[in-house]
Amino acid sequence: MNGLFLPDGHAEEQILLDFSEGKLGPEEMLRVAEHLGSCEICAERLAEAFDSGKPSVPPAGFAEEVRRRLPQRETGAELFLYSARVALAACAALFLVFSGTLRTLAGAQNSYLDITAPGFSAVEQISSRLNGFSQQILHWEVFQHAEKKK
Repeated sequence: MNGLFLPDGHAEEQILLDFSEGKLGPEEMLRVAEHLGSCEICAERLAEAFDSGKPSVPPAGFAEEVRRRLPQRETGAELFLYSARVALAACAALFLVFSGTLRTLAGAQNSYLDITAPGFSAVEQISSRLNGFSQQILHWEVFQHAEKKK
């Protein structure tokens, strides 16, 4: 069948090896590929040819094509400018959040956002209660120590 295929309709062993190495011409590659799509026996023989342990050689121009498709690295200056823009945006966002400017810009005047310090009387009351509690603990310690000495 035209030198590519044996009389039984299957591809020759050398043709399968040449196909796996990309050594066939465009028309021959197309004919063998079409045959492999419909012939399970030849597809298995081709898979065995790849499993033979011998490393396959990539087709010509493969490395150049891969390099062409890879994204180009950014230069140091582009990376620095990008980093500076991100840092500036982060600083601006933090300023707006923590300065209250964001709330003013939004026009929000919610009472739950206003936090006030406790009045002096509340602080004084807490302080006097803590003082009384600490005095009770001291008296209790003295009493316990006196009981132990007896």
